Amino acid sequence: MPHYEIHHICGLDYDQKDQLATDITNLHCTLFSTPSAFVNVSFQHHPPLAEYTFFVGGKRRATNFIHAHLRPRGPDNAPKLQHLVREIMRIWDERAHTESSIWRNKDKGKDEGRLDDHRALHNVFIYEDVAAGAEQGFVLPVAGQEGEWVQENIEAFKKRAEMGDESVKQLLLEVGDGLGKKEEIKEGLGKEV
Repeated sequence: MPHYEIHHICGLDYDQKDQLATDITNLHCTLFSTPSAFVNVSFQHHPPLAEYTFFVGGKRRATNFIHAHLRPRGPDNAPKLQHLVREIMRIWDERAHTESSIWRNKDKGKDEGRLDDHRALHNVFIYEDVAAGAEQGFVLPVAGQEGEWVQENIEAFKKRAEMGDESVKQLLLEVGDGLGKKEEIKEGLGKEV
């Protein structure tokens, strides 16, 4: 349903990519009650200033950024989207902006988002631009109607799971546990969502 595009100039190893993808997937599933089988995360490595051209302030820059494409949710979800941005920044900081960063200062911590820090996350943009789509053979529901959509498709999910579809087996487990029920993240939302 969503697609998180992670564009990076700094090297990320397989473990870092796995951790980023898992953390972002869990965050999205918890905030929006989305089955994890439908959360997409892709990585695109761009060599610093080699052939990649990205401009900030009219100057060529090498940057790390994340663009998330979500289904429209309306103005009432603005606090939830702001929380999503802050959490993505925190996740990047924990998983990719490591202690080896040259901009970490033991007295000041680190300067987040610096353009001259090749490991910093420079921007996160959330686009609510997925108007409609299909994934794994299922037409996607309107945002906020995932529960009804699951019930409408439950027999097809069960059939696919019986035929060995691992992602749909995982979806059925998540439905059984209750979509979006990761309490540790929900507790962190407080009253802002």
